[in-house]
This record gives sequence, C-alpha cells and structure tokens, in this order.
Amino acid sequence: MLNITRKELKLFFADKRALLLTFLLPIALISLFALAFGGIGRNNESRQYELPGSDLDSTQESKRVISLLDSEKGLQVVQFSFAEGQELVKKGKENAILIFHKGFEDSVTKGVNPPIELMIDEAKEAEVGLLRQALFSKLFTIIGSSGMKKKVFVQIDSQYANLNKEL
Repeated sequence: MLNITRKELKLFFADKRALLLTFLLPIALISLFALAFGGIGRNNESRQYELPGSDLDSTQESKRVISLLDSEKGLQVVQFSFAEGQELVKKGKENAILIFHKGFEDSVTKGVNPPIELMIDEAKEAEVGLLRQALFSKLFTIIGSSGMKKKVFVQIDSQYANLNKEL
C-alpha cells in the first residue's frame, strides 16, 4: 500500500500540468475573483452614508438627537430645508430624508410616539431597507433613553414637591 502511494506521488509531482491545475489555477482564480469583487486593492474604511435631514421642530431635543445620529460611525446627517430635501428625494438625487416634524420635543417629553418621518424615494425602497432598520433602532434607543430620563425626573420632582408640602 505504501509503495503504491509513493509511486503515485512521484508520478503526480513529475507531471507539471497536474501540479499547475492543482495548485496555481485555484490561486489564480481566487485572486481574480477577489480583485473583481473588491476584496483586493481597496482600503478597509467603510464609506459614510450621507443622510439628508430636515429639522422642522428646531428645538434643543431635536438638535441633540441629530448630533447623536451624526456622531454615529458610518452616518453623516446633512441638514437641508424641508422643501429642498423633499425635492432631492423626488428627483432621485437622494434615497431618503429624515424629517423631525414640529412637536418632536413635546412628544419625547410626554413619552408618546415622536413625529419623525423617513421620506424615501419609492424606486429605491430596497436600498433604503437596511438604512431604515439601522436608523430607527438607533433613533428609538436615543429617544427612548431621553424620554425615560425625563419621566424619572418628573416623578422625582413630583415626589419632592409632595414632600415639601407635607413639611
């Protein structure tokens, strides 16, 4: 059995064509596909997604949320007026625009659903799907923590107010 294996290995290594097809061809094909699909020659930095935003509320809370979103890695919020952003989406120059409508800060303070809208170009809905999931999960984490803090402070203030009345 060992003699047969030794004989076959000698024949295999003597055949240059077999060696080429076994080792060099797969390496060449893998390198070619990696080059074609972007695995070689690109820097490893992820591209920042520029998301147009329109702040119709213009309150401290909406500005805070926008700055927190803008500080996220891979996301840059670019401010536009509502009409300008809407026009960019309608013309297909932008995939989507994030709109903070009036009453945003009041709704966060009250703990109700904030008036936020992600207006998208319906022709690019598939492209916006991942953005929508990532954006709203981060957005509601920011808003939820802020709303909970405010509710806790209101509760503490009301407890201390009742305590002061009793004294």
